[in-house]
Amino acid sequence: VNGVSALFSDGNVNEILSLPNENLDENLAFSFNMQIAANEIYPDFTRKVYLKPYRFSTHMRGKSLLVEVGSQYNTKEEAFNSMELLEDLINTVVFE
Repeated sequence: VNGVSALFSDGNVNEILSLPNENLDENLAFSFNMQIAANEIYPDFTRKVYLKPYRFSTHMRGKSLLVEVGSQYNTKEEAFNSMELLEDLINTVVFE
């Protein structure tokens, strides 16, 4: 999930001035790079990247992500097991 600090209405993008995010471009690039790496290394592991109006504390630091793990159809064990794959993806994107 990426917070873009903007509302979309009537085909227009309106920046939310009270929610500045100077790290927006870096965070978007990071999440898309994570998605690309996931598709290459672990096909079908991730879902699409969602863009939401608010910033979810990602304004505090570059390369910030809000990662939602699992869904109502996953078990707790499946969510825990996916952390190893997420760790590998973060290491791949950040350190390589």
